Amino acid sequence: MSFQGILVDRARRVHRLVGHRNAELGESEQVVQYGDWYKVRISVPESTEEHPVNEAVENRLKAELLMPKDFALDINDRIEVESKELEISGIWLLEGQPAWIRKKRSVLGKRANVVKVTTI
Repeated sequence: MSFQGILVDRARRVHRLVGHRNAELGESEQVVQYGDWYKVRISVPESTEEHPVNEAVENRLKAELLMPKDFALDINDRIEVESKELEISGIWLLEGQPAWIRKKRSVLGKRANVVKVTTI
């Protein structure tokens, strides 16, 4: 199976821009700009670790995102992901720059770790 064949989910870039400045409130409004949809693959690892009761556990959903090489993302962008297979949809944030997935002399795509966020 080819790399493009495993990309069964879809995602798009969500970019926040600073809009017009509100003179009365003294702050700028945020404008959200959505990009084109790309085929991706999101995989959420199953957690098998047990934590002690008194230990603080970070309660954020983390996943790995496989994407095509032409899906341009910046570390400040948010990604809207929809997966019918895993029944996951929402806004995700990159945890670092995406890494290239290579096959000998060619580039297949990119891999990135993402964290689910609640706001755009």
